[in-house]
Amino acid sequence: MQTEADEMLVASFDRLIREQHPIAYARTACTHDAARRYLLWSLLDEGGWLDLC
Repeated sequence: MQTEADEMLVASFDRLIREQHPIAYARTACTHDAARRYLLWSLLDEGGWLDLC
């Protein structure tokens, strides 16, 4: 039972990191699109996990 709970927790945490964490935005490729780059960096600052506001 504990192993199943641990595996579920690890899978949930992995999904959170991949889909919800602002660093996931930094992993997306942005080629020479200054507006898109600015948007991605501003998303990191908007009350996200970095809490820079």
